[in-house]
Amino acid sequence: MQFLPCSFFYRNGKELGAFEYYGGSNVTSAGDVNGSGEVDIIDALLIAQYYVGLNPANFHPENADVNCDGSINIIDALVIAQYYIGLITEFC
Repeated sequence: MQFLPCSFFYRNGKELGAFEYYGGSNVTSAGDVNGSGEVDIIDALLIAQYYVGLNPANFHPENADVNCDGSINIIDALVIAQYYIGLITEFC
């Protein structure tokens, strides 16, 4: 997997955003910690599991810091839950 400085790279004419990465043929984004292609409540659950020391399967930590504080913690899980129910529409 290759991480790219997102302000300089494009994929299919779309600029890769601050929390997107290029991994072969897939592009995933902030909040999608299980690589399902969407941000949902499962992603919040997986972040909570990671935070308490569990090792959730298919977890992509590079997509987990959705409040941009430099760490993965329970606040990230809560922010994803807010996003999922429509209280917020984007991450930091």
